Amino acid sequence: MSGNDLELTGLGLLWLGAVAYGLVLVLRNRHHNKAHHTGDPRTARTGGLEAGLLFVGTAGLLLGLGLFMLGALD
Repeated sequence: MSGNDLELTGLGLLWLGAVAYGLVLVLRNRHHNKAHHTGDPRTARTGGLEAGLLFVGTAGLLLGLGLFMLGALD
């Protein structure tokens, strides 16, 4: 892969990580609003989904940053 390809792949993974973290925030906000309006403080059953999104988000950000830096060095 050339440097430009690595940079573009890195940027794509960075965007993937940012979108995953954004989805986690949306899920948490939805649950907070629902709990506030219904008066039910129980946690939502989205723990597995949140954990998966956090894993994908963290991996995307770390791999994206690494590939972007490798592309910049080339």
